[in-house]
Amino acid sequence: MNRLAQFGAVFLLATANSLAQVTVETVFEHEQYLASEPLRVGIRITNFSGQTLRMGDTPDWLDLLIESERGELALQNSPPPIIEPFEIPSSSRATRWVDLVPHFEVGRIGQYKVTPTVRVADLGQEVIGKAATVSITGGARIWEQEFGVRCIGGDAPGALEVRRYALIQAMNQKRVALYVRVADQADVRVFGVLPVGPVLAFSRPEAQVDGASQLHVLSQTSARLFTYCVVSPNGELTVRQLHRY
Repeated sequence: MNRLAQFGAVFLLATANSLAQVTVETVFEHEQYLASEPLRVGIRITNFSGQTLRMGDTPDWLDLLIESERGELALQNSPPPIIEPFEIPSSSRATRWVDLVPHFEVGRIGQYKVTPTVRVADLGQEVIGKAATVSITGGARIWEQEFGVRCIGGDAPGALEVRRYALIQAMNQKRVALYVRVADQADVRVFGVLPVGPVLAFSRPEAQVDGASQLHVLSQTSARLFTYCVVSPNGELTVRQLHRY
């Protein structure tokens, strides 16, 4: 083997060993999410470099590539909030979470593959992480109700606006789960999609809108356990209680 070939083999071996010092994985809290539900992706970084790595100081430390099942890139609406300095000691790992929904077009039903690229400035490396796939489902609407609410702020403060509450059932972790969806009358602008929790498949949740346009939901979680929730017109969970019968 000539000197050039030897140098190339040594360089490739050194590069492979260097890249193996830092590994990056993509993790999700669930395998399946409801459309417009907060979709948090975790970037898990494992450090075996022998030194403490400092990361997150600048926005270019992380890139996220999101593809649909047809291979189309998901459009990015805004930069995700990823600037937060942190350290990873050697032989340790850290996970940073990012909600994709406010920043990427991932609301269509189907599957999405997320591939992270992490730049490790201390090692002068760029590591492409292990991709992961997540499914987005529309679920089944079992109840909905339009309601009026006074606008706060905006172009017409105090004006009456019509919105819609909906109860949606979907599979989550191989169990039937109940969600509350709050949207405008045209079902275009979504104010929130909130998981209520698992429900018995044969049960029927009860829902009622009060005089303040808040939604009250009572659902049966198990044979003797019930969940009671109150949701605001802005899609915020204000009360959550468990009651044993």
